[in-house]
Amino acid sequence: PNQDERFDLPVVGVKTLEAMSAAGASLLAIEARKTLILEKDLFIQKAVDSKISVTVLTSVI
Repeated sequence: PNQDERFDLPVVGVKTLEAMSAAGASLLAIEARKTLILEKDLFIQKAVDSKISVTVLTSVI
């Protein structure tokens, strides 16, 4: 989407992982320094518990 990244950054959190788990997804890729992670410690624990790998990309094509 064409969004102003000064005000509208992508956000992920536990609900993101819950939706991914329900859909059978196993990998989440986020862009470094351009994605907000809500409740980071809970997010990490939920990713581990849900067996969802999270990778951080430093550049996106």
